[in-house]
Amino acid sequence: MDPACQAGVYKVKANMISEPDGTEDVKEAIVVVSTALSGLSLFEPQNCTYLDESVALEASVDEGFNVTLTWITSKYGERNYAFDEAPLMMIENYTCSEEGNFTITLNATDGIVSEEANAQMCCINHVSRNWILESNSPQITPPGKITVTLFYAGNSTYFPVNTLGDVDFGDGETKSDISIESEAFNMTENHTYKQGGIYNTTVNLHNNFETEMFSINVLLLDKLEELTVSTQYAENEDKDSKDLHGPDKTDVPLNAIVSFSCNITGTVDNYTMEIGEESLNQDESNNIFKYKFENVGEYYATFKASNFLEDSNSVTLKIRVLSATAGLGLQASPTSIIPGEEVTFTIEFESTDPFTCISFDADEGEILETFGNEETCNFMVDEEMHFNQQTEKRRRRETEEATWIDDTSINIRYTYHDSSEFHPVAKAFNTIFETNATAEVTVAYPPSNIWIENNSTNIRRPMKYFREDTFRLETTAQVYDHPSRTYIMKWNVDKITSSNDFIETINISSIRSSNCSALRFPARFLDVGLYKIEYTIDIYDNGSLEDSPSCFTYLEIESGNLRPMMVKGGASYILRGYDQMVYLEVDKYSLDPDNPEDKEFQMEWSCRFVDAADVLQDDETYDEDISLSHHVVTPHHTEKIMKDEECFKESKSAKDLQAPQWIFNTATLRDFNTLYEIEVILSKDSRREHKRIYLDVIQNNPPGIIVMCEKSVACRVTEGGFLVNPSDWLAVRAECVTECGSGYLRYEWEIYGISGESESRELLDEWSTHVI
Repeated sequence: MDPACQAGVYKVKANMISEPDGTEDVKEAIVVVSTALSGLSLFEPQNCTYLDESVALEASVDEGFNVTLTWITSKYGERNYAFDEAPLMMIENYTCSEEGNFTITLNATDGIVSEEANAQMCCINHVSRNWILESNSPQITPPGKITVTLFYAGNSTYFPVNTLGDVDFGDGETKSDISIESEAFNMTENHTYKQGGIYNTTVNLHNNFETEMFSINVLLLDKLEELTVSTQYAENEDKDSKDLHGPDKTDVPLNAIVSFSCNITGTVDNYTMEIGEESLNQDESNNIFKYKFENVGEYYATFKASNFLEDSNSVTLKIRVLSATAGLGLQASPTSIIPGEEVTFTIEFESTDPFTCISFDADEGEILETFGNEETCNFMVDEEMHFNQQTEKRRRRETEEATWIDDTSINIRYTYHDSSEFHPVAKAFNTIFETNATAEVTVAYPPSNIWIENNSTNIRRPMKYFREDTFRLETTAQVYDHPSRTYIMKWNVDKITSSNDFIETINISSIRSSNCSALRFPARFLDVGLYKIEYTIDIYDNGSLEDSPSCFTYLEIESGNLRPMMVKGGASYILRGYDQMVYLEVDKYSLDPDNPEDKEFQMEWSCRFVDAADVLQDDETYDEDISLSHHVVTPHHTEKIMKDEECFKESKSAKDLQAPQWIFNTATLRDFNTLYEIEVILSKDSRREHKRIYLDVIQNNPPGIIVMCEKSVACRVTEGGFLVNPSDWLAVRAECVTECGSGYLRYEWEIYGISGESESRELLDEWSTHVI
């Protein structure tokens, strides 16, 4: 058959011819041509179908005859449908009566060939709004654990199985595809929040077809940590705030406004301050309490922070309200004493607070006496002190007694041992205020008064001594003596100019009396010049320098006059015979008192004469053997009668003689029985001195004697003779220098007085009774 023919009922005829005989046989038959069953298709739904709704399943067959379709389900049983001829298409509807996934099997057969196809049908409930989202909010963090529960609140029939939940906890963390427990009909999740706050927690409930969103706010409170309270105060509303005072920062002045700042981390709803019987509350927006303290005293303020879940720790602060001491005074009696005497001090005040320390300092470096609040005294006083209880009487070396008289006065008896002007002070102080009261006590010995005897503080009229003099500067001191006092005496010698300009300080340490009250200067210790000499007494009291009274004098050291001396002993009259040697050794016996060793002098000689008899009065007779040796011979007696002619026979002149010595024989003189006045002018630097000696020459040669002081310190040789003190002993010695014979001589002494204007001598009666 032609394969291209279509299905149907056909009549088929067949002719058969036999070879070789050609026999022919014809046969006929009815043939039915049908197409084989093929092309069965079953289309399943793309989405699930909600309960009580129908789902249409579409089936088709491409080819076939007498096709029977059988729908088979476990839930809905079998359904059969017959079709004569394909192609065909049919739709079968199923209504979802319960939730679940179902398999639909479709069988197609034409009696010969069978084919089968399957499809899935999904029946679901709506996610719906029949859900409730709850939490255990609020909670404290840490730990911050929140439990979120979503549970089904509808009919169990319509509970959407296979529904999942996605949770957004609101803090950036999420959790997806959380299964719903079908038995409990809920979903529970725990989450820990790290920080406090309000978080919007969202649950997206979904299946493959729809989504419902549920949300709830959860509240996390930050845990209340430790509460601390800081304080500052202001004197009034217009003043800046300051830190509190005292060792524990508890002290404020009276009427101060104290700010209490509550400091805490965590969620706070309320702050509470309790002080005394008062209770103050403030919300979380104001953590500072301000309180004005209007009375002196000690207060305790207690603070607490809270929210509706917890309370913080409580903090209690002590506040001490202080005031200044009023009317503080310090009196001393007496106010002027000498060392070792006692002074009574009275400290008085009108009022003081219970936190005030009162201290007394006598200003002598001793331990402070303190009273009042011992805690304040210990905190505020850095130095050593003694605290006196109000019922205690304090006794010690300096503070004889310290006594509270009453609540507003204190007596202190104190003995001063040093001399000075003291400024004792009483202080009333607390950690904020200090009030001082002072007194003045003069502790002194009677004033010291010292001076140098015969001093001169006028530089134009200084004390004067010759350089050759040994002299003492005597002092007188009026100083109050006390066993605690010691004294050091010292001298200072400065060489100065006439305008009081300093030249140099003289080292007097070699003088043994340089630390004594009288300073003895050896002869020629000081050079010629002007000096300022100061004497000081350092007065020490208990080893401390207390006073240094001093005095001074100006002193001039002058050059001494040159002391010309022609013969040993310095006699002013000598008797010699004619043709006797005369030794006038000026260089040998003259003296420069400033420098005794220096014998370098310049000499100028002169000589005059007069007849010896002319010296006598008219009523006197000249005796050639004794000449004028028993008479008074002074310039007064000879000045008017002397002849200025040359004394020597030869033409030589005494003025031409420059030698330091003049040694000659009397025979070279003009004549005997003649009185010669020989004068020499001795000069050195700016000093000039002259010396006369009367040489009485007779014809005979008597013993040549000289008279001298036994000790040069007992008298001084001057032009007019020996200079002695009226009350001193005079030791005079006679010595033979020529024509002394066998050496045995008999001396006779006479002492008589003369007057510069008298021409006669006056014998001294009973002078021998004064000779030893």
